[in-house]
Amino acid sequence: MQGLDLNIVNAINISDVCFDKCHYIGLQLKDAYDFTVDNCKFKDIELAGLAYGITAVYCTSNGTVSNCFGTNLRHMFATGGGAVDFGKPRNMTVSNNTMLNLTDAGLDCHPGAEKIVFDGNVIDSHDGDGITMQGTDCIVSNNVIKNSARQGILIQMFCTKEQNCIVIGNKINSNNKGISLAYSDAYLNFGKVLISNNVIDSDKECLNIDGQVTILKNVSIVANNMKSRTYQGMRILGLKDSLISNNIVAGVGSVDANLYLTGIDGVIISGNFLTGATYAIYSPVSMSSCIISNNKIREASLTGIDLRGTVSNVSIAGNSIDSMTSSFGIYCYLTTGDGRDINIINNILVVSGNNPINIRALAGHIVTDLIITGNNIQTDATVALYIQGADAGSIKNTIIADNIIKGDVAATYGIRLTNCDVIHSGKNIFETVLAEKLMSGVTNATKNTTEIWS
Repeated sequence: MQGLDLNIVNAINISDVCFDKCHYIGLQLKDAYDFTVDNCKFKDIELAGLAYGITAVYCTSNGTVSNCFGTNLRHMFATGGGAVDFGKPRNMTVSNNTMLNLTDAGLDCHPGAEKIVFDGNVIDSHDGDGITMQGTDCIVSNNVIKNSARQGILIQMFCTKEQNCIVIGNKINSNNKGISLAYSDAYLNFGKVLISNNVIDSDKECLNIDGQVTILKNVSIVANNMKSRTYQGMRILGLKDSLISNNIVAGVGSVDANLYLTGIDGVIISGNFLTGATYAIYSPVSMSSCIISNNKIREASLTGIDLRGTVSNVSIAGNSIDSMTSSFGIYCYLTTGDGRDINIINNILVVSGNNPINIRALAGHIVTDLIITGNNIQTDATVALYIQGADAGSIKNTIIADNIIKGDVAATYGIRLTNCDVIHSGKNIFETVLAEKLMSGVTNATKNTTEIWS
């Protein structure tokens, strides 16, 4: 049985209709304007792998689809794509619908559509993504997405004009990933993306951003509550001029990192609560012009903040790292490039096992303009603050001042330096650190005579 194919219609209302066992598409809207679809059912379309409940294409605009039910489909609703000679699909709201047993995304917005809103829908038990959004100036809000085999929500930058997108207030329980944001290297017109106030419980990454070829920018990730069971809480590969703020990211089980970041430039990471991972913040390749501030880090089994590769113009300030199971609190390891303009200021570190602060340069690399001031450190490790260069004089122009260092065992060194040149250290306070172990390995350095210990 064929479904209903409406072409060039205006001011139409379709309600209380059951589209059952249609051949390919239950309801097709072509060049429809000012339409309402309400309280309809779409089920068991015959071409199961290609089945659509509703398609809205060409110049279809100014319509709503609400309170409908769909099952055993590919997509419950799809728009965008197709010919756009005289316009494009736009200004549509799909809300308060329920869909089950889908072979692909329940709601699918292709490139070319704009100002599409998916709000308050329930999507359960599907083999693909819950929602796919490739349109411009779109909103995905307040949806409940369960048991997704791929992503709960997939945002893809495939538009030929600036794409702005808001993803807010959704609840996602995913068998794979929660929210994914991806690029298309064919189109470079990025707008702004806001991912906010979502609750995500995911078997893998709660948030995945893939900008490896084309770095994404202007992304705000704010006030989300995330729980992941494997891999990472957030996996971000390539991000610029963005904000990661006030999120709760918890690891349950074997979680590598709460925040896994590579290719990060100009990103503010602030006010997040991170717990239950091997690394709370892990950047294995490069980070530049970033601020890591006022985060609360608890129970990171290896490192609180771990930056490797190349690190330049990075401020680590006002963070609280309390993890007596950690080996390191703040660890910067320059393995593929140099470290420049690294500021570690006013952090509170309660760390066991190894060094609360460790700055290390591999052979052939240097660290310059390093400032470590105003930190409050408590540890039972053998060295509280360890700065080490592989080559003579590879740590240059460094200030270590006004830190409070408390060692819980008599063997604790306050500060230990290796191959450091031009070190300015003064007015640090050492508590329960033996006087002869205040500073070790200082060469070519100036030391303030007002060091205090008790």
